[in-house]
Amino acid sequence: MLHQRYRDLCFVTVRGSTDADYFKGILLVAKDQNNQHIIGTWSLSNSSIKTISCNETDNTTITHLSTENKLQIAALWHAPSFIPEGNIFIKATVVTSYDEIYVDCFNITLKPKQKNSLRVQSIPTNIETRMIANPKTKISWDYSDNIVTVIMTSEPVNVGEWTAIGFSLDQDMGNEYIFVCQVSSTGNALLRRMHTKLGKRPPLPSSVPVNINSAVSENGGVTCKFSFETNSTQADNESAPIIIGENYHLIYAAGRLRAGEQVAKHNFTFVSTKTYQLQNSEAIDLDESLTTTTAAPHANNIRVNITWSYADSITTVKMVIDNLKISQWLAMGLSLDESMGHDHVFICQRLNDNTILLGRFINPEGRTRPALASTIVNPGGSFNISLQKFENGITYCDFTLSNFAGTQRRKRQNSFPALSQTASYRPLIAIGNLDSSNNLMQHAQNSREALSQTVLLNRNEIIIYDLQSVGSDSTGLMKAHGIIMLFTWIVLVSTGILVARYFKQSWPNSKICGKAVWFGIHRTIMTCVATLTLVAFILILVYKKGQWISQKNQREFAHSIVGILVISFSVIQPFMALFRCNPDDRYRFIFNYVHATVGFSALVLSIVAIFLAMFFTQFQFQLNKEWSILVVWCCWLPIVFIIFETIEIYFRKKNPSLTNKVDAYDMNDLHANSKNEPNANQSKENPTKDRIKLLALLLHIILAFGLALALMILIGRS
Repeated sequence: MLHQRYRDLCFVTVRGSTDADYFKGILLVAKDQNNQHIIGTWSLSNSSIKTISCNETDNTTITHLSTENKLQIAALWHAPSFIPEGNIFIKATVVTSYDEIYVDCFNITLKPKQKNSLRVQSIPTNIETRMIANPKTKISWDYSDNIVTVIMTSEPVNVGEWTAIGFSLDQDMGNEYIFVCQVSSTGNALLRRMHTKLGKRPPLPSSVPVNINSAVSENGGVTCKFSFETNSTQADNESAPIIIGENYHLIYAAGRLRAGEQVAKHNFTFVSTKTYQLQNSEAIDLDESLTTTTAAPHANNIRVNITWSYADSITTVKMVIDNLKISQWLAMGLSLDESMGHDHVFICQRLNDNTILLGRFINPEGRTRPALASTIVNPGGSFNISLQKFENGITYCDFTLSNFAGTQRRKRQNSFPALSQTASYRPLIAIGNLDSSNNLMQHAQNSREALSQTVLLNRNEIIIYDLQSVGSDSTGLMKAHGIIMLFTWIVLVSTGILVARYFKQSWPNSKICGKAVWFGIHRTIMTCVATLTLVAFILILVYKKGQWISQKNQREFAHSIVGILVISFSVIQPFMALFRCNPDDRYRFIFNYVHATVGFSALVLSIVAIFLAMFFTQFQFQLNKEWSILVVWCCWLPIVFIIFETIEIYFRKKNPSLTNKVDAYDMNDLHANSKNEPNANQSKENPTKDRIKLLALLLHIILAFGLALALMILIGRS
């Protein structure tokens, strides 16, 4: 028996032919062409459905979770590794009422192909499928005399399919020119210049000329070579001309052709985060980019208006989101407190193919990935989607919550608090990215907000949230805090400690304000340390609006505790020095040891605080880089102290007669007031020793500054 290998999955949406066609129940199953065996497994993308087991195999069938009216459901079908030869049929049984059932009313035929892909051979009008493919595409262009010449090669591209590239100023499709390379139903390749009108589909043919050098379809792929001018004039009712000198994001899309060779909705999109200027030659291989995460940057101008009304025990919620980018999501959480954890979450996603997907989730713990609400026994009420679409730059996600009867009776059976129409909730708003597989990625800390108002599901509510309210200004305060602390505790503190410990005998004939040189340097550096540390503390205090970190955020909470200790030690040190006892006091040694212990403790704790900050989500660190920098710093600190100790030991062994005198000189000069002068032998040895120590100190300063600068740049770019 022959087998074919599958690696694809199919996204299936079942909905009524009109917006008024609701259904109560659904049964989705995939079978072989003989209708004998169930094929593949299912996963959920909608909280109104669940998977069930057949023939002792899990997740082989999709069915409804409740008998509430539904406008549509969506699910993912996963092909098995090996299946018998022949077509696969996805069949749907739909229940519209208790006495009206449609058995096998819809069928999708999937035909295996040799190129490890699934193709939809027949799709009824009221079932939509979206194939997830991985095309290999190479794009290159050259510029000469106001003409850009482009070569685009894609595979596989079969008969009735198209690929396209566009150049966008804002990473979003709307009023841009695109160049469509397609394989028509006759098998011939064709290149067309088209333009999008306000992002609507399908794109329209352009009147602006394009020079087609060649368009060839062979070996399952297509290659289009064409050129266009960059000094063309604005065409009526079309996009702005493509010109040189502008920073363009590259947009790539692929899909199928409708009847009449019309471009249908794309199945796959890619938007570059990098920008390109057309006067610069480029060669771009999209194969790697399409299989890795290409998350859109966190926008700082996303605005959401959430309203809901209450009537007849039904809460109708409408989410209107402005400027939600491709591969981004926005979530509204309903929390009994102001922190995320054991909360109900409604997430509106704009997938990488520009479709909208709305789902109901729960957040089991504050830092865990949201789970579908259907995974718990009683989430509270029934969730039904009424609208999910993207139009004119606006994302619409509407749903209803109903059937809350029985929530209180079953409350004790469920450790997770069920959603209630009578409980007061704090709205939580979060915004994040989707990866290339449309999985939720964790939001940055500056892209979430606990709103101050309280809401109830049994009354009319309005929630307005603008991401600019926690935008770049407040994030800048947090970054400034990190940058100042890194410079202070990596460069200044370590240098101040080295000077105080190993340079007391240096520059014996020089004074700064009547004090020893080492003391003047040490005092100046440590005064700067205390001042900069207080400035950094004020910045983070303003950023957090005076609020303490919740203990649910364990690493942030630990960082705040360690940070408070570091700040306290840095402030205590100058006051301790200011009120120290006289140099000749019998208890002066207590100050000396306490002062040194507090200083070294603060340095060690600063390293701990930096390591804890590595895990902060708002920095979005690429951990390999940051870890390597911190590991180098942690290794260098003991090394530099060993170097200085080795220098001291070497010169003491070289001239043992100086040992006692040097020690006495050290003790007398701890307070920088000693009037004892070094003897002739000591003065003779010191120049060589001092030069070596100065070189070691200079090496330390350069290395410490380089490591701190690297971390500061990474924080600034995060």
